[in-house]
Amino acid sequence: MNKKVFILLTTVILFSFIIYKIILNVIDDAVDDANQRGIDLYVSAINYAYTAHYYKTGEKPNSIAELDINITTKVKCVEEKIDKNGKIELHGCTVENSKVKYGYINNKIVKE
Repeated sequence: MNKKVFILLTTVILFSFIIYKIILNVIDDAVDDANQRGIDLYVSAINYAYTAHYYKTGEKPNSIAELDINITTKVKCVEEKIDKNGKIELHGCTVENSKVKYGYINNKIVKE
């Protein structure tokens, strides 16, 4: 009888561990997806502010710092570039309190 109980408990513990790992992966994927959507929202806000600045002043902005960007998601980037054609490049970006850093290069969001 003791051998059967041991096998049952071992099986339950093994399945519990596997389910725990699956749930953690699902949560990590959801957080990563939300962070990428935050970066995408930030890029869209930059594009909008760039266009608004150009139509108000008739001049293209020299940097992202000149733009009035208003979004509710807190995105902080170490390096932000915008060229004369409005092409955006971001590096070292974090969303809210995330520890994962993202970049926006060649119109794609990448993990750094």
